[in-house]
Amino acid sequence: MLQLADRCLTPWAWASGVHEQAVEDLVPFLVEHGVPHEHAQSRAQAAVSAIGATYILGALASKIPQKQLKTLGNQVKFQSLLPAELTAKIQKSAGSASIGKPKGSKRKPKAGGEEKQVTLDPSKLCIPEGTFAAGGTNRL
Repeated sequence: MLQLADRCLTPWAWASGVHEQAVEDLVPFLVEHGVPHEHAQSRAQAAVSAIGATYILGALASKIPQKQLKTLGNQVKFQSLLPAELTAKIQKSAGSASIGKPKGSKRKPKAGGEEKQVTLDPSKLCIPEGTFAAGGTNRL
């Protein structure tokens, strides 16, 4: 007779397929962000093993999944996009459009005409009492 303490009956059922779902959801995301298609499956499996399936699924469901995955990867020292792949992605996208914000101001000058000349009227000059004080007395 077999002893039940020596066996684990169904360990594959405990995760309920979360690992496979995370890999399946992560593969197209990685391909979209520059990982070559032939490396995406293995990179996704490595990411899920290093970071964790529930964290990956949570990051993919967030508003900014790229930033979430980068943060999670940094915490466990995992790179989902290698430097050579990032360089290739930048070179590919650099030819199609500009990257980043343009330097300098592109403001158009305001249409309002000439600047108004400021004139000072000495008769309207006033100095409030107590502005100048010396030795306990106010002097104006």
